[in-house]
Amino acid sequence: MALDDDALEDAILAFLESTADDATAAADALAELYAEYAADGMFSASTVTIDGARESALAATLAGGLVPSPSPATFLAALASGIATFWTGAPVVGAQAGATVGCPGAASLPAALSAALAVPNDREAAASTLAAALHTATLTVTAAVVPDPTPLPIA
Repeated sequence: MALDDDALEDAILAFLESTADDATAAADALAELYAEYAADGMFSASTVTIDGARESALAATLAGGLVPSPSPATFLAALASGIATFWTGAPVVGAQAGATVGCPGAASLPAALSAALAVPNDREAAASTLAAALHTATLTVTAAVVPDPTPLPIA
């Protein structure tokens, strides 16, 4: 498979339409849907391995941006940090093995999303904007694999 930005948008829309019990539950749900999306990432003929620890770390970082007093800037900084950490050293297995070397596009998430948070949006527009920003950032992930040491982009 490959990264599916349409499925990501659908999952985000379902998330926005749901009601989480609290900020921690919301962070857990957002981390879970991103991990499911990311698990479809391919590096040539190899796949990325997303484990529960990676998802849990993302959820904890997101929760930190929502508790105790959430603000758009705090949440977006947590989102950027969480996505960057999520992609650091994720194992890549298959025809070529190695690990991801990071997600430089994560740093662009606050700028890409802050304007969208400044104006009222309906859920569909918000889901579309968030999915597009996350997908664009995720496409900057590369992996160092052997036998070819040239970093491969995710697809």
